[in-house]
Amino acid sequence: MEGSVVSATGVGFSYGRTPALKEFDLELPPERITLLLGLNGAGKSTALGLLAGKLKPGEGRVRVLGRDPRRASARRCLWLLEEVASPPSHLTASEAVGFHLDLYGRAGSRKETIARVLDRVSLSDVSKKRAGTFSKGMRRRLELACLLAVDPEVWLLDEPQTGLDPRGLRLLKDLCLEARGRGRSLVIASHALADVPALADDVHILRRGTTAFSGTRETLLSEVGARGFVVSGDTTAFDEALRELAKAHGVTVDGPEVPAGPLEELLFREEDRSS
Repeated sequence: MEGSVVSATGVGFSYGRTPALKEFDLELPPERITLLLGLNGAGKSTALGLLAGKLKPGEGRVRVLGRDPRRASARRCLWLLEEVASPPSHLTASEAVGFHLDLYGRAGSRKETIARVLDRVSLSDVSKKRAGTFSKGMRRRLELACLLAVDPEVWLLDEPQTGLDPRGLRLLKDLCLEARGRGRSLVIASHALADVPALADDVHILRRGTTAFSGTRETLLSEVGARGFVVSGDTTAFDEALRELAKAHGVTVDGPEVPAGPLEELLFREEDRSS
């Protein structure tokens, strides 16, 4: 696809003799969020490792902004947030953000940037405490602060919900949508089906290292029978009328809801047949 920020073409990767990813293709346009769905062991983390240049493809080619992601010039344009949060434990929150600003060569008002991102993730009160004393959720939020400070063109997030409470999950969603609004491109590996209507522009489903589905969110929701609608403008009157209509008919209205059955069929059907 012309203008893709990230592209993977015919990519394969094996751990020893065990294939983890086969003929993987992905095109990530600018200002889009691609949700990488799959069960544990489907190949999501391997795919992100390849996109980030952490792993070298056995077959095929990966490019980030037209460059090999293993090159330093490309690595400065992306961030891989791994599933287990591991900010530098010996650094304070402020020092950790400052360290990554230096690592990525980000110029500007350093002190103001550090204060801004720590406040955004609600860690201002512990800015002088070492990351090694933080809870799992606080470590994740500190990593998000570092990512927000650096703000590269490409965000690669591997199960970023791990360790976050409901408030942290809302923050994560807001940060991702805000990043897309700033022109960033995101790939989010997840097994949370609720993320499809909440975050995804595009969806790529992996099953045992192979592609089970690749397309837009709308295409996927149509295929699995999801229903929903979008209301623009001043919605106050519409909301009131909808509540009254629902009350009159004794129903509740929510959505769009992803039907678990059809979507899980894309994830599980091969396992069911082999069992």
